[in-house]
Amino acid sequence: MAERGSRMDKQWFLVRDSKQEIDAVLTMVPWSSQCMISFSKGTKKTLKELFSLLQYPYLLPVMDVDFVFEHNLVMFIHPFRSAGSLKDIIYGSRPQSSWEDKYQVKGKSLSLTQIRNYGRQVLEALLYLRGKGLPACGHLHSGNIFIINGTSKLSGFENCLFGWKSRLYPTIKKLIKDKQDDIDVIQFGHLLFEMLAGWELTSAEPKREQLMNFRNIPVVEVINFIFFNENEMYPTLDELVAHPFFRGGDVSGLKKFNPGPSGLVQM
Repeated sequence: MAERGSRMDKQWFLVRDSKQEIDAVLTMVPWSSQCMISFSKGTKKTLKELFSLLQYPYLLPVMDVDFVFEHNLVMFIHPFRSAGSLKDIIYGSRPQSSWEDKYQVKGKSLSLTQIRNYGRQVLEALLYLRGKGLPACGHLHSGNIFIINGTSKLSGFENCLFGWKSRLYPTIKKLIKDKQDDIDVIQFGHLLFEMLAGWELTSAEPKREQLMNFRNIPVVEVINFIFFNENEMYPTLDELVAHPFFRGGDVSGLKKFNPGPSGLVQM
């Protein structure tokens, strides 16, 4: 497969899962020296069990994880989505094209309904992961979100356990300071802006005059609530999901959800 993402050290392969008879994407990434967990058989077993339990309507599941000890590599298998990511939808790009070719032109803004529904579903996914004891995702962006039958599915959440930084991190790290939990909220603000504008925000936060050019006032109000609220602090995920804009978001997938085993993640 082409270099589908922005990380130069990450490799993608299209594979066939013979047991489930579905296409899947296998990715390989070098082990990070910043990783908080050990590179061992015991860790691999624990992660396999963890990812098998993380089943949620708004998450793209991790089908499998493996370690290649002789080459210091971590491998993941995710379901293959031929329609590509939310970023591909915004930019109208061909998913199999390389990263350098796909996003060179301005994309198309999403509708108010799409932004409300996708945004609410992403927030629910983040709250679910937080409730399971995982650290902040830190890899929230449109390239890690897949739209399946009108429902958003968050991927990339496994990266929080391995010490890898997202492409956006150097841009926003000054905003995070010592409060790492803010990273998901800041990245969510960037996601809202991209869905609203049809292009990525290139600065750590939007400019007020920049937001005045958009007619989709309800979304602009949420972005202002994230970056320019009166408390001069970033809202929490709970405060965002309770925002009036997201109250009408489609979370019908939760009606059929069976939470299964509960409890905090212990590594």
